[in-house]
Amino acid sequence: MVGRFITLVFSWKRFLKNKKARALLLLVALLLFVWGGIAGFAWWNYKAAQQALDKDDLDGARTSISRTLKVWPHSADSHFLAARIQRLRDSFKEAETHLRACQNLEGRTERLQLEWLLLRLQAGESTEVAPGLRNCVLEDHPQSGWILEALARSYFRDLRFRQAYRCLEFWLKKEPGQLRALMLRARLGKQMDVEFREQTLADYQHVLELNPDNWRARLDLADVFLSDRKTIAALNHLEIVGKAQGECADYLLVLGKARVLEGKTGEARELFNRVVALNSKNPQVFQQLGQIELQEGRPVEAERCFRNALKVDPTFGVAYFSLYSALIQQNQTEKAQIELQNYKDYKTEMDNVKKHLDDFEKTGKPNSLVEAGELIARRGNEELGRQFLLRALEMDPANRKAHQLLMDYYTRKNQPHEAAKHRKYLH
Repeated sequence: MVGRFITLVFSWKRFLKNKKARALLLLVALLLFVWGGIAGFAWWNYKAAQQALDKDDLDGARTSISRTLKVWPHSADSHFLAARIQRLRDSFKEAETHLRACQNLEGRTERLQLEWLLLRLQAGESTEVAPGLRNCVLEDHPQSGWILEALARSYFRDLRFRQAYRCLEFWLKKEPGQLRALMLRARLGKQMDVEFREQTLADYQHVLELNPDNWRARLDLADVFLSDRKTIAALNHLEIVGKAQGECADYLLVLGKARVLEGKTGEARELFNRVVALNSKNPQVFQQLGQIELQEGRPVEAERCFRNALKVDPTFGVAYFSLYSALIQQNQTEKAQIELQNYKDYKTEMDNVKKHLDDFEKTGKPNSLVEAGELIARRGNEELGRQFLLRALEMDPANRKAHQLLMDYYTRKNQPHEAAKHRKYLH
């Protein structure tokens, strides 16, 4: 045994005396070092993507997993995580691409089948998919958290706010302190009645305790404080956000609101104009600019701003009432009364939408979805209205009113083939 060891040592010494052998050994070591570094880079970014997702940083998660996939394009786990991140970003086509890549690598596994269902749910197939997923939660499925999150996002998109809120409350009972659940509940509460205000503030503050770098939570919290006219509290958070997101349109918009409350309308106007340059599709910024023009006695300019807000989003109801005020200041009484009536009609229709959706949650009647879809489409959100009508037809394939409304929709969109599919049910 000792003799073999001595022979091996002398053979190794002779090998190292050979220049070509030493060069080959060095090359192999270098290749192993480089390979290890690249693999380490991919692994580090994979873990970074998971951590960013846990912190509700979907943009950061997407960036990290994209780096991983450049190194590991044939990793099923990486494609699966990328699909989940893109689904939560509402980038459904990208999510589907990654799911197909994952399926080609590992087959139709249980986790993949569930992720396909969650993608279908968030993409709009809630009527078909949601009941089965709710049953999974009631049976304490190990992935209940992901299921509840997808259900909440689906309900949120469909304006079924209270149903979404219940999903998030159930999720937080199962996983107290879950950051994404807290963030979603806070965002939802911000859209709902004042009765949720205290819980909304607590949720945003809890998120910031868990992740002080979550600038969107901090910005939303500042916006809530401004709604309550707590300017100093809002400015404290805005100062922190500004250091990291100085040229973000959302930040500039909220900062502009703060400047208005401080009476610094000139600075506010400059901020809002910067927002328009960055994102001209936000009705709020035109509303804010219009209010400044109105306060400073320029009703013609104010009217132009309010009409721009409605051009961007016909469902932005507060702009109708602001138009009324601008026209009154111009002594255009008849036009003002028209806009006042538009505002009243908008309020009535949105109240009716809420009633129809509440009725659908209680009874499951497809006609409630049809009525809600018609009203929403009439107010300019034709895509959401179309989704409601299609869901009603999944439950009641012969619903004449849904077919009539969809036929009219596709005719307006110059899609005769789709219109014909619904016309045949009307004869």
